Amino acid sequence: MKRTPIYLDYNAAMPLRPCALKEMQEIFALTGNPSSIHRFGHALAMRIENARHQIATCLNALPAEVIFTSGGTEANNLVLQSHLKNGYNILVSAVEHDSVLKSVENLETIPVDTKGILCLDTLVNMLSQKTQPTLVSVMLANSETGVIQPLEKIIAIAKHHNALVHTDAAQAAGRISVNFKGLGVDFMTLSSLKVGGPAGVGALIAKEKLPLTPLLMGGGQERGKRAGTSNTAGICGFAFAITEASQESWSNCQALRDELESKLLHLTPEAYIFGQQAPRLPNTTCISLPNHRSDKYVMMYDLEGIAISAGSACSSGKIKSSHVLKAMNASEDYINSAIRVSLGLQTTKVEIEEFCKIWQDIAMKLQKQPLTKNQNFQDLTISRKESYVSPEF
Repeated sequence: MKRTPIYLDYNAAMPLRPCALKEMQEIFALTGNPSSIHRFGHALAMRIENARHQIATCLNALPAEVIFTSGGTEANNLVLQSHLKNGYNILVSAVEHDSVLKSVENLETIPVDTKGILCLDTLVNMLSQKTQPTLVSVMLANSETGVIQPLEKIIAIAKHHNALVHTDAAQAAGRISVNFKGLGVDFMTLSSLKVGGPAGVGALIAKEKLPLTPLLMGGGQERGKRAGTSNTAGICGFAFAITEASQESWSNCQALRDELESKLLHLTPEAYIFGQQAPRLPNTTCISLPNHRSDKYVMMYDLEGIAISAGSACSSGKIKSSHVLKAMNASEDYINSAIRVSLGLQTTKVEIEEFCKIWQDIAMKLQKQPLTKNQNFQDLTISRKESYVSPEF
């Protein structure tokens, strides 16, 4: 009997929403460049401005504060590189995405505790020693663990020391309440892919009148902040996706996530869930069953038709040791065996039960066959694989 593939990697990408696809299809049928001054260009430019208003409304920002980019990575690089060029000190949390940590040289990292929460006292001490202007960058929610940072407290500390604040809200938007004006941040990163919009689109929300040096020079699009022909279809798909996402409730998903964690810990009491004692996104579980490699878990689940990811960061398909879990002072055994399970609103109780069945089978298999560095993936596949059909995610 063939089984339907199960997708549990929503933090990597949300499925494209039908409303976004429909809007994009309409725009694909149009002709023109939104920078052209004739009626064809003007029609596309109006679509972009409508999308800008939609996104601003969802995030409680001004339309003029929304700068469209190619994604969250570009938005992060835009704000950090701009401020480094303008002579700012850059302070970032130790658990940021690589697009923050690798965006500039000479940045300073703020440690987190074992729960993954920023050490506020250390932030105070670091800011107290700065004599130059400073930008503090702390993500709202972590993509690996789901841990939500106490951004209001961080902003209060930063403002007391006259520092600017940037937050990467790519994982948070659409899953928890995100209010640009209400938070009081100066810059906020968004990603279309994380809310069910198309890939290759994102935005930086930046308070008006704050200095921002563009990364890309050219035709002066996006009010001179980001040159290049606008991705009209992608931008409009993004706007429809985030509008729909902002109206959804994740309470049922959180209950399902909590049930998943309870079952996994019951089956394997030696397992550990990172950040479980901290506020987290309602859909994210980062769990480790020590002494076995995370890439093996991912492969074995994939052979069973279930998509998850390693708890470690992934770049171009290559898994490396997680700097997030290292910053939380986890041991190497737990770091190297961590996986991330991220649910969506489409996730069902039956899918969770299937995940737990396979978890139990894998745990039993691994007790008999401890993983070694060079062990073949096929050696540890379980009996269900004959019924598996390659998924088309």
